[in-house]
Amino acid sequence: AFEFYFVWNGERGWDLGNVLYKVGTGDALMIPASTPHRSFGDGAFSGICIEFSDAYIKEHFTKSQYYKITECFKTALISLPSD
Repeated sequence: AFEFYFVWNGERGWDLGNVLYKVGTGDALMIPASTPHRSFGDGAFSGICIEFSDAYIKEHFTKSQYYKITECFKTALISLPSD
């Protein structure tokens, strides 16, 4: 499944396909389908993970929309503005 992981508060380390990322409040991690990953860290954190399958995207979106959606996952870490 594709995963979108947004950190509400705190910090986590992420190993995403053998690349390490420091993910903190307001960051979103874009995890492509079939990519090995794990989070690590000792501090408190909260976040939300939304995952969806490739089949779901293909069933509910046009080919053009599918391309745009999956293209987003080529950038692993996105820092969102506080607003």
